[in-house]
Amino acid sequence: MRNTRRKMWFFAALSVLAVAFIFMQSIRSAPASQEESNRLLDLLRTLFDPKGVFFTDRWTTIIRKIAHFTEFAALGVLVGAFSVSLGALRDQKLRSLPLLLCLLVAVVDETLQTFVAGRSGEVRDVLLDFGGVAVGVTAALLIARARGKNKRNNG
Repeated sequence: MRNTRRKMWFFAALSVLAVAFIFMQSIRSAPASQEESNRLLDLLRTLFDPKGVFFTDRWTTIIRKIAHFTEFAALGVLVGAFSVSLGALRDQKLRSLPLLLCLLVAVVDETLQTFVAGRSGEVRDVLLDFGGVAVGVTAALLIARARGKNKRNNG
């Protein structure tokens, strides 16, 4: 019981930190955010495309979208793990709660970008973020299920 409670608080804290990270990225100015994306693109060019044939400037948008998806997939894993440790997913009424909370984070994220950072907040980014969350929560549930089967088979 004590170990479960520790896991619950551990994943709750990591989830809060993930949301804070996402929101900190959201309030960055457009030039600062663009500069960060360009640095990553330059690194990828150096590593994978030194002649600059494949990685064009169009890839900046792709990198930004991958970043959105990845941030929210990580949040989904953490919130999913928190939900598993809490036992919330056993209750039919609470099963959609992790997804709804993460959807709210995605909406707030785009709102912050629009009204605080002066960047564009886009519905397609909310959908992309939610897709990342769905993948992350699913991954957490599959891992929890596999670990549960392993414990039953070994115990």
